[in-house]
Amino acid sequence: MSAEDSLMPTSEGGKIPQNYNVESGQAKFTKDSESVDVQATTKLIGLTKEQLEQYRNDPFWKPVRYVLFALFWLVWLAMFVGAVLIVVLSPKCAVKTEPKYHENLVAYQIFTPTFRDSDGDGVGDLKGVKEKLNDLRKIGVSAVWPTPIVSTNKDDYLPMEVMDITEVDPRYGSHQDLEALVEATHSAGLHFIMDLPLTVSKHNTWANGIPDSTFPDKNSNTSVLNVANDKVQEKLVEAARKFLKIGVDGFHFADYDMAKKIAHSIKPLNPIIAKIRNVAAEDPQIAQKDVLFTTEPEWRSATAENNSTETYQVLRLAEGPGSALLDRVDASVEAGVQLVGDNSSVPPIWQLSDIGSPRIDQLLANEPGLREHSTEVSTLLSLIQLFLPGPVNVYYGQEIGLPSNAPAGTLPPQLGTMRWESAGPNVGFSSFTGQNFFSTVDNTTNAVFEVQYNDATSPLKAFKRLAELRSRDVVFQRGSFAFTRNSDGLHIYSRYLPDSTTENVYVLAVNWPVAGNAAARTLRLTEDVARGRSTTNVEVKVPPVGNSAYHQNQDLDIEKEPVVIQPYSGLVIRLL
Repeated sequence: MSAEDSLMPTSEGGKIPQNYNVESGQAKFTKDSESVDVQATTKLIGLTKEQLEQYRNDPFWKPVRYVLFALFWLVWLAMFVGAVLIVVLSPKCAVKTEPKYHENLVAYQIFTPTFRDSDGDGVGDLKGVKEKLNDLRKIGVSAVWPTPIVSTNKDDYLPMEVMDITEVDPRYGSHQDLEALVEATHSAGLHFIMDLPLTVSKHNTWANGIPDSTFPDKNSNTSVLNVANDKVQEKLVEAARKFLKIGVDGFHFADYDMAKKIAHSIKPLNPIIAKIRNVAAEDPQIAQKDVLFTTEPEWRSATAENNSTETYQVLRLAEGPGSALLDRVDASVEAGVQLVGDNSSVPPIWQLSDIGSPRIDQLLANEPGLREHSTEVSTLLSLIQLFLPGPVNVYYGQEIGLPSNAPAGTLPPQLGTMRWESAGPNVGFSSFTGQNFFSTVDNTTNAVFEVQYNDATSPLKAFKRLAELRSRDVVFQRGSFAFTRNSDGLHIYSRYLPDSTTENVYVLAVNWPVAGNAAARTLRLTEDVARGRSTTNVEVKVPPVGNSAYHQNQDLDIEKEPVVIQPYSGLVIRLL
């Protein structure tokens, strides 16, 4: 404390109450709270109102203010108009449309009597198909296709001997069972396809009155309908309307390989397709349904005028026996790919076999060099089929390499019972304990659904992985397809988006051994296959069947570690 402070009188508490005025503000000391309250004054910056008043009507500043005010709004307006023009005149983003369900379909065709018996009477039925829907969904199937459904000759199970195209065959269930199956199919996220047969039994009294219906030969019990006849068209449309109302999504005009014997009798199917579409459009219950139609190869010219995106022709990848089978596969691929996206023709739905055609092991039965590898060949053909653009039709058991059965009665060997489980009677097909009308495969085979589903290197797991890729990846949904065949027997298929440098490129490499030279091959990717993608950053998506050297989602650097593919083997890789 200074000397002067000590001379000043103090309060009882010894404190000196003081007030200070300073240039920048005031400070006040409060005795009771012993605090200092500082109140700073703000120094005025700029001109006062009185000073500004001098310039209000100044002959120089007044025009300047108006000009600046006008310029502000002109610039603001110009920026607003520019923003609008940028939005209006900028190139529009391509509208991304979801593919229709049938454009990438994996349809699973079933022979109803030998697929799954739900009630133990020894005959497969519609309820049995319903029981297995979840198993089919889990492996990437997107549509079920049971055949037969409609009433056929009770003395046999052949689907071509149709008795009544509008009624469900009571051996497989009732109309209510069919409705329940269709509903359950949709609840599982799948679609439902059925045959609309173009054949009838000779015992069908209705068909006997139809002129120009043709029997393939004098001993045949089946005739091919004259689809140009008005009564035939009315009957087919009546059946289609009835089944559309319960939720059926598509129809296959089936002749069960009968028409190829009488090609001169083929008539246009376009009028029937048009009538069914008109019936659907006029019915509010089914007006929005996207109805799918497929036809047999022999009827392709009969539907060529119908350029609808919902109509497809069956194209078989493997036809005819012998060692030339693989060459015919290449030819079928090249011919079929040309039809994809061509509005002037009917695009393909790819198929390996069906009810009327043999399985792969039957085609190779008389070829000693290939017969021993029929399971591997069947698996590779399934991978090629799933890799192709467009819908595919998978025949039941194909996914596990189901071999043909010994003939039973009049049924051909491709119609044997499905193998669901290794334990229990009839390999899971039926609980029936009597003499089974339908033959089963030798129990020594590994072609069992349950066994292969739990095996990471099985044909079923390879099928599942590629089927799921088809449904999820835009490259498979919208991408292009390319195919090259090396002189050493290595076949390379690729899927890609032609205008994209960021989307993945998928490659299926298959080792088809050339005659007398079944050796392992090293995969080399040329630039036209890699399409600018790095070969040092590669991912295995579908590893080779039965090979533990590679596994799903394994990262590879092909430059440092070349991929070696064994004979009759193949794998799918993704270039990132």
